[in-house]
This record gives sequence, C-alpha cells and structure tokens, in this order.
Amino acid sequence: MASLEPAGEAAPKRITATTARGHGLTKYDLGRLFCTYVPNPRQKRAADPQKIRLYLETEVQQLAAAKKARLNYEAEYPEEAAEAKAAAKAATKAAALEAARTMVSGFERRAPTNSMPAGSTLLPQEVWRVIFTHLVPDTLDPLGGLRGPDTVARDIMRAGLACRDMWHASREGLDKLAAVAPILSSDECWLGPHRPLLPPSSDWPAWDALLRQPTKHKLADLKQAARDLNLRVSGTKPELVLRLLGHFELRAPCPMPVRLWVALKQK
Repeated sequence: MASLEPAGEAAPKRITATTARGHGLTKYDLGRLFCTYVPNPRQKRAADPQKIRLYLETEVQQLAAAKKARLNYEAEYPEEAAEAKAAAKAATKAAALEAARTMVSGFERRAPTNSMPAGSTLLPQEVWRVIFTHLVPDTLDPLGGLRGPDTVARDIMRAGLACRDMWHASREGLDKLAAVAPILSSDECWLGPHRPLLPPSSDWPAWDALLRQPTKHKLADLKQAARDLNLRVSGTKPELVLRLLGHFELRAPCPMPVRLWVALKQK
C-alpha cells in the first residue's frame, strides 16, 4: 500500500532545550512553546532514563526573532515601551482584582444550605445532633486504624447533605471530631516531604471565625492574620481573603472546623 505522506518530505527538525536557549530564549520563553518528551539517548542503559524536551526548530526561530524585534523596539523607543508595559501591568492587575471580587462574591451564594431542602425527616434536629456527636466516639478508630478522622468526617458531611436539619446537626459532629483529631504542633518534627501549614497559635476559635466567614471581617483583621502567617499584606480585601484561604489550601471558606481541616491535611 502506498504511503499517504508526500514523497521526499523530511520530518520537522526538533532541538533540545539547551540548544533552544542558545537562540537567546529563557526557560520562561520556552514555556510558551509546545514540546515533546523523549528518553535521554545518553541514558539508554538506565532502567528509568531521564526525559528531555524537544522543540520544533522553526517555532524556536520564530519566537527568538519576535523577541529580538521586541528588544530592539524597546531600545529604540524606551518611553513608548515603558508606557506599554505599564498599561499591560495595570490591565493585568485590574483583571486579577476583578477575578478576586467575582470569586469572593460567590462564597455566600454557594453556601450549602441555600440549595438544601428544609428538614423532612421524622426525627427533630436535636436528635440528629445526638446521633452525629455519637458517631465520633463510637466509630472513630485509634490512631492507625481503618476509620480515621478523614473517614468519619466524610461520613458526617455526606449525611449532613440530606437536608437542612441534618446539615445543622452535622456541625455538632464535626466540632466533636475536631476536638479529638490528632494534630502536629508547630514545634514537632515532621517527616513528610514538606512541613505542614500551621497557624502560629492554637487560637482555633479565632481561626474558625476568620476562615469560615472571611468576608465578614474587616480589612484590618485580614491584614493582621496575614502578618501572623508571614504573608503579604498588600492588596484589596478580596485579594487578602483569597491569599489567606490559599495559605490553607482552600478555594472557598473552610467547610469544617479549621483544626479538623489542618489535621486532615497533615494526614
């Protein structure tokens, strides 16, 4: 069967990242190009050879030419180039601020109870509170057991999504679990790949109030919390809210007691 590829057409030439940087490109510049990963030919006998990146030579040359033209323009017209950079920076900052505002404004609308049916079970909320609080001592295994804090927390939260009464009652169970979940303090030895993120103090009620309803706090309170965590304190209120949540690997207000969240993250 005849080949469908045009006769005599050579495959496009690909070059390594080292060769590409010889064209005046940086690692950041190369990040804008598509690359393929192939085993390092110098490690053919290795059981797990290291991968190297290959780029299309034509794309590298085009990017290098565009970069050279931009640098020449900035050298010839420094004032215009500076104004363009300032305008681009301002536009990027404005877009980031608007994105932060949009994300933070959606926190209240995404509250679970806003879309839950009202209580429809035969048991009153007080009875469900007793059931949820007994789930912790009755089903939580000792340290190293099969039913650790993560499993119990998952069961409580899933059951709490049934209706609004069970949701409010499940808060009691999560509070009980947060009080007994094992957690590393900031001065204990950590053997993992990176040290866990811990608040600088054990004032858990204060962190609960901050991270579970961050938009209700004043800008000064958010800045003080950022200082306590050695985070950058500049920016608007929405930006600070997202920065504090991001420190604890949260994309929205904390759905459980902060002490329990940190304990589960450590696990």
